[in-house]
Amino acid sequence: MTKGTFDWKTPVTWYLIFIVTIWILFRGLAGDYEFFEKTESLSMISGYVAFLFVGLTLVIGPLQRWLPPGRFRSFVLRGRRYAGITAGLLAVIHVATVLKIYEEGPGYILFKEQRGDVQGWWTLFVSRGIEGDLFIAPFFTTIANYMGLFAFLWLIFLLVTSSNRAQYTLGSSAWNQLHAGNMVIFILVTFHALLYVTNIKGSPHGYGDFFYVVIIVLLIRWLTFGRAVAKMKIRG
Repeated sequence: MTKGTFDWKTPVTWYLIFIVTIWILFRGLAGDYEFFEKTESLSMISGYVAFLFVGLTLVIGPLQRWLPPGRFRSFVLRGRRYAGITAGLLAVIHVATVLKIYEEGPGYILFKEQRGDVQGWWTLFVSRGIEGDLFIAPFFTTIANYMGLFAFLWLIFLLVTSSNRAQYTLGSSAWNQLHAGNMVIFILVTFHALLYVTNIKGSPHGYGDFFYVVIIVLLIRWLTFGRAVAKMKIRG
């Protein structure tokens, strides 16, 4: 391939891999959510799978360092961009379905007892007082939703800048620093999810669904870092 031409094989291959992966995950999780409305099930499954793909963006880079130099290693590294794009698209589905749930009111199981007859997407972030005034209530629900909002906005910004043109416009240094923020997104989404599991809606999700993912991500990154330090000492 000559310089400047578009390598269509890489994105097509990665997206096919991710589409099959998403299909397997959705099929595997669907049985645990049969009790819920379809929109509600879609919101929770898409949110969880988006979390997995954010985690994937954090381990592709370290994992490719364990591979021998060559075309396959380069192919694996390029998958990080497409994993991030996939995570962003899944996050859009998650947020869109959650907004739909809140607009349609308490007919869904999600927060039905807590919300009563209150509806509207704005209730994700503010509450209405007795006299009708709006305020930000320091409840676990509100805190979790703001964490999710910040993670979503950051992820969308990374999504729209995930192109060679954006990288050229921003400059490689600024672009790399911006996209290194996927760790912050991962932390925000993790706490967003754990607040829901702990205080709001734990079933069918549990601690392990998120805890083990975090452990795997951190373990891979720590092992890769330790390997790099060991190599530097040997060379020194």
